[in-house]
Amino acid sequence: MTGIRNCFRVPNTEATHAVTLTIGRALVVEAGYPLALHDRLTLPNPAYIEAERHGRSIGDLPPSLRYYDVRSDGALVIPRGAAELVYRACLALNLAPAWCDETHVAAPVYFDERVTLSAVQERAVGETVRRRMGVLEAPAGSGKTIMAMVLIARRRQPTLIIVHTRELATQAAQRAVTVLGLDPAEIGLVGDGQCRIGERLTIGLVQTLARGVPPELLEVGYFCPTHRKGKNSRRTCGLNYLLEKEAQKAEPGCADAITGP
Repeated sequence: MTGIRNCFRVPNTEATHAVTLTIGRALVVEAGYPLALHDRLTLPNPAYIEAERHGRSIGDLPPSLRYYDVRSDGALVIPRGAAELVYRACLALNLAPAWCDETHVAAPVYFDERVTLSAVQERAVGETVRRRMGVLEAPAGSGKTIMAMVLIARRRQPTLIIVHTRELATQAAQRAVTVLGLDPAEIGLVGDGQCRIGERLTIGLVQTLARGVPPELLEVGYFCPTHRKGKNSRRTCGLNYLLEKEAQKAEPGCADAITGP
């Protein structure tokens, strides 16, 4: 796994001062940022609102969800998916963002792309693959799973697909076989009583991952049990791309528990 450090400043002629934003596994905003950023990263808790609306007990449900941590050195740590939100907030607060890109890139892995996309699908995949992160939203029957598999093939990075049901896990595995040319035995699965990490692709149930992410998914080199090289053969590959299917159905806080701030 290699690290990329690329620092650049975004011009802002009205800025009062600069703020450094370091993006890696998380997004870190250097100490001294305006506390107004806390408000931008605190959202109403849908579960609390729903319970209150229907007259149910709110118990220990917090009224809001906080999507940030403050380190001991005063830096703000947030999920990297909030990068655009923080960037726009900085501009609105007359700050000049100075970006430091410390993204880690795993050694490329290759897939056999075995599908021809429609013109609409190709355009959607092309727009998505050009971006660091984002949401691909499409109606039922448009081939979202197939488009996700093509994204995986073109990213060429070890990938974790997050799903919230066993049925979606099975569907994703079947599509990976037909679209990416993978052998079913090499597709990893975390959840449903299993913890098997694939070299190129792993499917994880969100409920299991929210309780604890296997360290093998986070390490540069990990033990990956396969029949080809023995039970505990050392691998030097790392997860570097994450896809979540049916993200709108995930319980509040689940994704945050998995990826962390």
